[in-house]
Amino acid sequence: MKKQSSNAEMEMLKCITEKFTRHPDQLNRLSEADAEIISFKHRTSDFLILKIDGLYEELQQGLYEDPYLIGWMSITVTISDVAAVGANPFGVLMALQLPDTFLKDKRWYSFFLSGINDACAEYGVYILGGDTNSGSALSVTTSAAATIDEGKPMMRSGIQAGDLLYSTGKPGLGNAFAFSRFFDKKPDVVYQPKARLKESKVIKKFATACIDTSDGLFPALSVLSEINHIGFSLQQDTANFVNIHAKNICASAKLPFWIMLAGPHGDYELLFTIKPIDKDKFEEACHDASIDFIEIGQVNSDQKIRFISENNQIECGTADIANLFLEANSDVKKYFDLLMKQHIIWHKKNK
Repeated sequence: MKKQSSNAEMEMLKCITEKFTRHPDQLNRLSEADAEIISFKHRTSDFLILKIDGLYEELQQGLYEDPYLIGWMSITVTISDVAAVGANPFGVLMALQLPDTFLKDKRWYSFFLSGINDACAEYGVYILGGDTNSGSALSVTTSAAATIDEGKPMMRSGIQAGDLLYSTGKPGLGNAFAFSRFFDKKPDVVYQPKARLKESKVIKKFATACIDTSDGLFPALSVLSEINHIGFSLQQDTANFVNIHAKNICASAKLPFWIMLAGPHGDYELLFTIKPIDKDKFEEACHDASIDFIEIGQVNSDQKIRFISENNQIECGTADIANLFLEANSDVKKYFDLLMKQHIIWHKKNK
């Protein structure tokens, strides 16, 4: 008797999901329902948080080629936004479009799944399900589900003049990595950012507003400024708080340090503000929780960004730097030329 053939799509799904750890509260098994079902009978959450994000330009432009990094970032980009609102993620839905050549390449496939699994383990989340298709180009989209059990979510609004500006780490790593991929491959830039879930639990108790730096520092400042109608003064020279990889590249290539903070490829740090009256309590709480942070500036009442780079005192509109990538039509080399042109203008003004 001829052996009955298996459903090819279900076999492909089994192959993809067999290495993923199953959520303990998930009711349905693989393909048992048209949607993924999670029991909430043991939860007393005040807020349900949902977020969708994906890797598009990063794949299209060849910024991410390593399969492990692609897997890792596919989870991190979404969980980072969950961290920025102070939520606790419990699951991820994933939509994959995989070229047939990738599916047949066992080594690529294995590293890709390892990146996903390691990121899920890092953040304590599970792949709940999703959608998988084959196509001509790789595409990865993830949706995260999270809850807040106590307190309110952090928002991007709520900033007032005089608030202090902090970051969970030194910005610039994302652009340092992009520079090493597109312009000079000699620098060895290790790029595997982590969503700041642990940090967000402490930050949430004090922050007047929060945003992640997935698009870079200056674009994040621009968004906060637009929503709150305020500006920022960065108190230190950019050389003092830029990431070490970015700093080394700038020193070697004779680039201004502020360029590494311009975006659009970010660091996935949390950028947040607190009231000056809470400064001591906040820093003590961070110390007790072994959390690192850097204070980088203060909020102004006018919509300007002021900073120092290469001894240049710079004042610009809050969207001036953030808009340059769109002005370059997302062309990386044209964008870099616009950044350098802008620096020359500012340098001449300071003479």
